[in-house]
Amino acid sequence: MNEKSLVRQRDVWECLRWFDRTPKTEKQFRARMDALPDEELVLLKAFYGVTDDRDLLTVICRFWDVRIPGLDAG
Repeated sequence: MNEKSLVRQRDVWECLRWFDRTPKTEKQFRARMDALPDEELVLLKAFYGVTDDRDLLTVICRFWDVRIPGLDAG
């Protein structure tokens, strides 16, 4: 792995740590994501290859093992 990708991964981890102590509900994670600075949202969307806030929320919730009604059923 090159230094640039290591820096990018570190930056993404710092963004994800924003959710570390957030109560594990979709509602709380959505509120926390809404409070992220725009540049961090852009970084996370680019890293995960998503363009939609809902898709990013899904990725973040899955990362932190937060259940999302409707997606976790079945």
